[in-house]
Amino acid sequence: KIILTTVINLKHNQSILFFYIIQGMNMNSNLSIKMLISCIFLFSTALFAEQPIIGKWLVLESGTGKLKAIVEFKEESDRTISGTNIKILDENLGQNSVCSKCPEPFKNKPLLGSKVIWNLKPSTKYGEYIQGYALDVTNGKIYKGKAKVTQNGRRLSMRGYIGSSLLGRTETWIRATDE
Repeated sequence: KIILTTVINLKHNQSILFFYIIQGMNMNSNLSIKMLISCIFLFSTALFAEQPIIGKWLVLESGTGKLKAIVEFKEESDRTISGTNIKILDENLGQNSVCSKCPEPFKNKPLLGSKVIWNLKPSTKYGEYIQGYALDVTNGKIYKGKAKVTQNGRRLSMRGYIGSSLLGRTETWIRATDE
């Protein structure tokens, strides 16, 4: 009897415990070897998969569609996702603008380089993120946040809410290209 146990820790902080049990099978048979190789390949690719939210996103103003900023999402050491303003595009704000209406520790800090999304955790559904927070720099309020990347990876629905996600607003952001 051979018992092969593989634990694969996915980037989105979930663990899959996979038991591949071969009982009474001849390991020299082609079928057993093919099954073993297939399972190892299938589960090892998940280990290296990058979160679809990672990268740069164009923030659009709700209603007008005007460009406000570019936010870059990164994975933190605790495996949560955060988004940082890397460029301010709003004509009413400059690159040197500060968050005057924001609460501490954001008050009077530069908008450029500030974390506006933090603590997003990957959901069990691919491309969905939950339990995060979002800072609205226009009114200085902090909202609970969640996000969902479309199947093609080009659009991000970013939702900020108070209490229940039914009481909130969703913005659609567009993935930025390097062109």
